[in-house]
Amino acid sequence: MTANLKRMGFFGAWPMLAAMMAVTPAEAQSPGRELPAVVVEQPSQRTARPRPDRARQAASAASRRTAQRGQAAPDATAAAGVRAETATGPVRGYLANQSGTGTKTDTPLRETPQSITVVTADRITDQGALTVQETLRYVPDVFADAYGADSRGDYPRIRGQDPNIYLDGTRVVNTFTFNEWRPDPYTLERIEVLRGPSSVLYGDTSTAGLLNLISKRPQAEASNEIGVQFGSFNRKQVQVESTGKLTKDGEWLYRFIGVFRDSNMQTDFVKDDRIVLAPSLTWRPTNNTSWTVLGTYQKDQTGSSTRSCRTRALPAPTASFRCADSPASRASTNTRPKPAPSAACSSTASTMR
Repeated sequence: MTANLKRMGFFGAWPMLAAMMAVTPAEAQSPGRELPAVVVEQPSQRTARPRPDRARQAASAASRRTAQRGQAAPDATAAAGVRAETATGPVRGYLANQSGTGTKTDTPLRETPQSITVVTADRITDQGALTVQETLRYVPDVFADAYGADSRGDYPRIRGQDPNIYLDGTRVVNTFTFNEWRPDPYTLERIEVLRGPSSVLYGDTSTAGLLNLISKRPQAEASNEIGVQFGSFNRKQVQVESTGKLTKDGEWLYRFIGVFRDSNMQTDFVKDDRIVLAPSLTWRPTNNTSWTVLGTYQKDQTGSSTRSCRTRALPAPTASFRCADSPASRASTNTRPKPAPSAACSSTASTMR
């Protein structure tokens, strides 16, 4: 074919090439193969869902909250048989793991870079402490009874200084101030002692440390208690406490504490009577939100048990001498005034009592 093209020349071979190009595609394509048809579907319009009733939404949300409150304790806590501890909640035993005094947040003590000691309610009961300063007798760096028994207030010393006393983060007792409100230990969940200059986190206070008293708050677990005390100095006291749920779902909690005491002090004619009424209410709209209202009515009838004895300066002893009149005495004492005559010579000393 190449030889023929050379002989025919370019113009003679052009018709033959055109015929080959026209025949080749038709022969290469198989007549039985067909391409699939392309179909474009129109998207269907979504129908809008009807909005549920607001009343149904509120009811379902309330049921979910109720179910979640029923499962308040996690599986690990339920397996261990203990409750989750908080910075303001109760502590079983003497050892606390949480505190809010060092950072003003619910933080584990092992993660708090301050020196803090927590005196729990169980420890206060076992010690038999009657005042706040008596609860601090086994706390390091604290001299609990620095000034002895005093009916006017609690005056412990921390590292040689007089600390301020706070109740739930609010100062109630200022240093060197008398006749202030004296909280009752029975109304306290815990007493926390913060030592060191980190106490300036609360403002104007001693650099040695401070005391932060934590009030008892409502609990979901129902508990009722009544106690009677008899002791020295005609002490008679009745104390009651009740806490639990106001509603079945636990959205509202309550607590009531009452103390009624008739007592004397170690000082004669000084009373130590007290009436305390401490109601509290907690509202928990969600699992992460709670509002607590604390109330306290307290009436004390007492006096100052610190008495100073009346003292009077005693004059120096005085002496008087009287001697009999004789010639020898007159000769030896010519310049001295003549003493009054007397029948005998005596020496007397008198003191004023």
